[in-house]
Amino acid sequence: MADIATKLPDASWVRLEIEPVQVSHDGDETLNFATVQSVVPGAHGLYYRDDGERKALLFDNNTGKVYPPPNGWDSVPIFIHLAHGSRHGTHFADYSKANDAFERNISAVQKLFAAAGLGGARSNKVYTTGKTRARSTSKKNQPRSQFDAQPENVNISEESEGRDSEKEKNDRQVEKLKNRNDELKIRVKEYKSDLSAAQLKIKNLEKKLETVKSTGYFDDNGDKFVRIDSESDEKTQDHDEEINNLHNVIEELRNKLAAVESKKKEIEIKFSENQEYLKNAKDKVTYLENQLNSDAHEEVKSTTVRALEVKLGLAQNSIRQVEADKQQLQEANWYANERVGKLEQENGYLKGITEQLKARADSSHVEKLLKESEKRVHEINEEKSKLEWRLGELSQWWNDAKWKVGELESSVALQRNLLDTANSKIQSLNDETHSSTMTIPTDGFTISQGNRGTWNLANASSQPCFTGAIPSIPLVSALPFAGANPFIFGGANEGRNVTLTIAHTDHEVYLTGSFINWKCTLKCEKLSSGKKGVTVNLTRGRHEFRFMINGEWSTSSDYQQVPNGLGGQNNVIFVE
Repeated sequence: MADIATKLPDASWVRLEIEPVQVSHDGDETLNFATVQSVVPGAHGLYYRDDGERKALLFDNNTGKVYPPPNGWDSVPIFIHLAHGSRHGTHFADYSKANDAFERNISAVQKLFAAAGLGGARSNKVYTTGKTRARSTSKKNQPRSQFDAQPENVNISEESEGRDSEKEKNDRQVEKLKNRNDELKIRVKEYKSDLSAAQLKIKNLEKKLETVKSTGYFDDNGDKFVRIDSESDEKTQDHDEEINNLHNVIEELRNKLAAVESKKKEIEIKFSENQEYLKNAKDKVTYLENQLNSDAHEEVKSTTVRALEVKLGLAQNSIRQVEADKQQLQEANWYANERVGKLEQENGYLKGITEQLKARADSSHVEKLLKESEKRVHEINEEKSKLEWRLGELSQWWNDAKWKVGELESSVALQRNLLDTANSKIQSLNDETHSSTMTIPTDGFTISQGNRGTWNLANASSQPCFTGAIPSIPLVSALPFAGANPFIFGGANEGRNVTLTIAHTDHEVYLTGSFINWKCTLKCEKLSSGKKGVTVNLTRGRHEFRFMINGEWSTSSDYQQVPNGLGGQNNVIFVE
């Protein structure tokens, strides 16, 4: 970046070199100049040297992209030309001016956000675009080269006067975002430092572990005893102390790892916030592009888009940096976890060595431990026998309880069956005492009970329509019940007409119920509603009924269902 061929203008000046920066280019090998300005705000152009002569890179004014040198980006060093300064000597004062101009442009863009209603309440003032670009519109769409084709910092702050309050508000928001980004970078550096310290400790532990292995008392398999000298007691104490130290170091490393994990989560939260900020910025860019579509605002729109591209490049660069740091932290975290697992494994190996050394040093203690272990095993076996005996008793008690519960449930079911049968019998007796004759209108016929268990058609055939008892009710297909609706059971003025219906079916449907003592069936016909049914005149009270379809009992979903005490269901209706 620095111009090493430029001479100092005066002896009182000091040359300050600028550190090189890394900027990513697009997939087509072109470089978005907004990305360069996001890293170096005062950047005015890019050039390289060919035999000591400056040559500017080709810049496309339509796309804002810079094309690489003839032999690629890595063929020659690429330098940045700083704006608002001498091309033969860029001084700090000139760079500061360029930076201030860039900040003013950013402030102007924020004011444009406020004018568009994105940063706060929309102002009622009208802004005109009296100033135009110095560049000719006839050359606007032509690719140009040299420094005249490079993008320039356009000061548009004069076109956003009268919005000081919105400017201050947006400036504070931008300042907060910058501070948050700086804090995030500082935290990432701290995490890297902590991770380096943890890795250094791991290396020290590995060295200590190698030292312990080099003094080894057992081979790698831990089966063969290699060396025991007169200093076994002292060596055992040293190993104990070393193991304790290793435990402390591992615990400290785990704490550091937990801290790194916590900080990593904080970085991920900050990363999501930056992504949300980038999304909002893109939405604002789209909104401004739609708002600034007239010819009168063409200059303001172009300037706003360029400034927003600069901000977008800043945000993208920050996000890429955070993603790179996040990837490094994840890799370091994985490596640390792997090393901790290995250290724990080695720690277990050292524990085994220590126990074996202690056992060799004190055989009497081992015998004592063996006796205590055998005694404890015997006690455990006795307790196991007692528990198994108790488990058998509990299992027997549980089986007896289940058997008793089954008996109780069977008894309850029997009582319920007897109760339902008694209720059915009581209802049947009540119906028999209520009326022994059923009549219909004069154009129909009358069903009367001649003898108990025998029903006759009084106005029709003298043959009984049914002889027998429930539940085996036959289908009476010859009865002309369908043409005599409604059927009247009881006095003609004591009840009301009720149509009992069931879903349509292609088979013949017959109805029976408690209002005819379950001793006869009524044929159902198709109604205008599409269902099948029959109209009966019922007295006040509760009536149960059911249908017979193709020789099978059935109930209708149009009415409430109740158990009939015979293992089936009846429909029930209440007449008021």
